[in-house]
Amino acid sequence: MTDRRTLALPSPYTDLNTAELLDTHTGRVTYRFRAPRAAGTIVIGPEFRGEDSPIPTLIYVQFGDDAYNDNDRAERPVINGVTITGGVTLNPAEYLARPDGSYLGLRRSIDRWTNTSAPTATSRYGSAIIRALVTAWHERTDRDDLIQAAARHAAPRRLAELRRHKIDPIKAQIDKLSEQLVDHYALAGQLSRLAAEYEATRTNPEHPDAKQAPS
Repeated sequence: MTDRRTLALPSPYTDLNTAELLDTHTGRVTYRFRAPRAAGTIVIGPEFRGEDSPIPTLIYVQFGDDAYNDNDRAERPVINGVTITGGVTLNPAEYLARPDGSYLGLRRSIDRWTNTSAPTATSRYGSAIIRALVTAWHERTDRDDLIQAAARHAAPRRLAELRRHKIDPIKAQIDKLSEQLVDHYALAGQLSRLAAEYEATRTNPEHPDAKQAPS
């Protein structure tokens, strides 16, 4: 179901018209927006980047619909005639609380594989749009439900990655170290017996080896 809304932008910009499409399986919200000299699609969803937690605290603000390559995404935002590419990872509460949180250095496409900094005026306008959309996402009454949905959706992939990249390598290392420890203990046992025999020669004058010790 598409929810249409009008969001206020700070001066000197006018209002932003949006159409919001919710994906209850992934927890992502797609915003198709339009304003003077600005139109395109931004997708906001919970993000797990660099987090060792089952529940995400970050969001990813993606410019354009899904594609493997950032510059291949359809409906990337076009602001002041400049096509914006990529996306930004944010902690929404922290971002919205920052006094300077309204400005983000955005990137523009050069070709399919490269991009560069967008003009300052474009970044300022785009940043105002992003802030309005992040605010709308953060104020959703179903935000916690979206975060939980994203956590469930990502759990199988994250579990497989956790096992492949962390649990299995650590377990293999533990097994290898355990084998080495068995060998070390065996050697330690042999050395302990020899050490005990040596001490016997020092404390028992009747020990055969004691007579061989130099005077």
